[in-house]
Amino acid sequence: MQDIKIKDQNPHCSKHVLPAVPTSDVYLEDCVEVMKRYPNNYFDVAIVDPPYSENFNTDACANNKAKKGKYDIETLNGYKPTEEYWEELFRVSKHQIIWGANWYGKYFGVGGICWFKDNTGNYSPCEYAYQSFNNHIHHYQYRWNGMLQQNMKDKEERIHPTQKPIALYEWTMLKFLDKGAKILDTHLGSGSSRIAADKLGFDFVGCELSEIHFNNQQKRFEIYKQQLRLW
Repeated sequence: MQDIKIKDQNPHCSKHVLPAVPTSDVYLEDCVEVMKRYPNNYFDVAIVDPPYSENFNTDACANNKAKKGKYDIETLNGYKPTEEYWEELFRVSKHQIIWGANWYGKYFGVGGICWFKDNTGNYSPCEYAYQSFNNHIHHYQYRWNGMLQQNMKDKEERIHPTQKPIALYEWTMLKFLDKGAKILDTHLGSGSSRIAADKLGFDFVGCELSEIHFNNQQKRFEIYKQQLRLW
């Protein structure tokens, strides 16, 4: 298979020579059942962003009628990860990056990522993730404040209540992963992680329980692939 080099301004890119045709497999299915089909340590990393709110209507979408009407909130309600989820996640992955790690009442380790997104008002100015690669706290800044985004020229459409920018996942993958890494995302959501993995040449497996969100991310991924063919 012919290799290609990533053309990017990120200083980490020069270290990565990635396969031209990565795999991208997604499942409209409970992620625990999907993980049970994979052997121990199959994935090099699980990059996950599970629901952390018992009541998504009042917690994550408080005072936001637009979000309540646009997104499939009911699928997220009452769906905090179970102990079986955590056991399977750590069984199938060598490393983990867990967004919202401060919400689950569990101690994962001291390594972390702080994403500063320039939020104002009642919203948190940053989000935290646990990362198992080292004991450092890594910092990433990328504006993601309502209608304001870091890259307003190529502004991303919001299709999920906890959507994260593609650039965040790209930075994370380039920061921690080596050529040929296999990535798992148990809560696919908007599909930002899937697009980032495909752009950088990493094999990817994703799961999504909501049919609405699954179809939305699939449409987004297909549009992204169509744009690639036009270049």
